[in-house]
Amino acid sequence: MALHQKTACRKQWGLSQRRGQKIYYKLDCQQPSGSFKIRGIGHYAEQLKAQGVLSLVIASGGNAGLAVAYAAQALQLKAEVVLPLSSSLFVEQLLLDLGAKVYRSGESWAEAQTLALELAQAPQAAYTPPFDHPMLWEGHSSLVEELAEQLPQAPDLILLSVGGGGLFKGVMQGLAQQNWSTKVCCLETEGTASLHQSLAAGRQIELAKIEGIASSLGAKKVAQAAWEAAQSPQVYSRVLPDELALWGVKQLLAETGHLTEPACGLVRAALVQDWPEIQAAKHIVAIICGGRTMPIEQLSL
Repeated sequence: MALHQKTACRKQWGLSQRRGQKIYYKLDCQQPSGSFKIRGIGHYAEQLKAQGVLSLVIASGGNAGLAVAYAAQALQLKAEVVLPLSSSLFVEQLLLDLGAKVYRSGESWAEAQTLALELAQAPQAAYTPPFDHPMLWEGHSSLVEELAEQLPQAPDLILLSVGGGGLFKGVMQGLAQQNWSTKVCCLETEGTASLHQSLAAGRQIELAKIEGIASSLGAKKVAQAAWEAAQSPQVYSRVLPDELALWGVKQLLAETGHLTEPACGLVRAALVQDWPEIQAAKHIVAIICGGRTMPIEQLSL
């Protein structure tokens, strides 16, 4: 039995009427771990348990770690999460509440990963990557499978945010499985735009550092498979500032009752841009990917 839940896909009536489009929110903020991450990580965790793994190990400052902790609890496994030293006590407490053993190591995710890989060498332990693994993408593709059941027809455009690219790659796989020619708009903030910069340069770019409020999009470099998928002519890449991402968070809170992260606010803000792909679309799905790592105090910034 899958560890993720089938989440609601709701038409936003007022927004649709004002814009003359059919706009739907796919609310993966309703997932038990708080974000879409449980789709892929839960799927992979089930495979690991079947192979005899007893402890799931990950380096994560946020939602991937929460998904590992939730999956481990559901499967009666141990969870070991390595946080960078910069991670908040808020996130640490969320992990502890889910029964995870929490370590702190390194100034960056890459440095935290070094310890996680060491811990994963223990007998019956396994490293769980946050976004770069075929089993994760397969799990994330279930989102599109659900859309096929929930929507009256294939959407013209899907909006989603991109960090490491796991959700994007999973959605692209799901679209292929449904034989949908839906366009995909990949969204990043100015301080996390590794995919956008890579596409502009014609080669994969690794950011020197992550800046801004969208910490859950903080991969310095997207997965190779995501980079390759982004070469498709059906894919667009757009960047918006932090201010609009935060504006979008407030809009989503008012419209859905869910407090989400700037990664989701980014998607909401994209809906009111005058980009050609937005203007041309008649049926749009905005993936509200979720996330629990933003304290409510940040809304006042």
